[in-house]
Amino acid sequence: MAKPMSFQPASTIRRTNGLAVASLVLGILGITGPAFIIGPVLALVFGYRGRDQIDRSGGLEEGRGLAVAGIVLGWVGVGFALFFLLFFVVAVAAVTVHTSHSTVIEHTIRVGRSVILRP
Repeated sequence: MAKPMSFQPASTIRRTNGLAVASLVLGILGITGPAFIIGPVLALVFGYRGRDQIDRSGGLEEGRGLAVAGIVLGWVGVGFALFFLLFFVVAVAAVTVHTSHSTVIEHTIRVGRSVILRP
């Protein structure tokens, strides 16, 4: 007598979402320096899109943690970029004010008691 055929459910192969991986990699590169400006922004875009794709995949894709880590690193990278931009603007302003103030003092010393300010 022949054995009855048994059907086993096909195993679902879960694959890792590529945007989630790209988000994590760009987030790391954005913080460490090689992709200082564009890396964090792309990490945010890829992270949010990857997370949405994973949520809509119905369990066929994984990597939600990678996407969330990329999003967090992206925001940290944006914060670093804004901090350094603000630092640069303040430094340039301080040097400019110091240079123009020094010019006024030098001009005042040359003229003596009469102070003539020229633009």
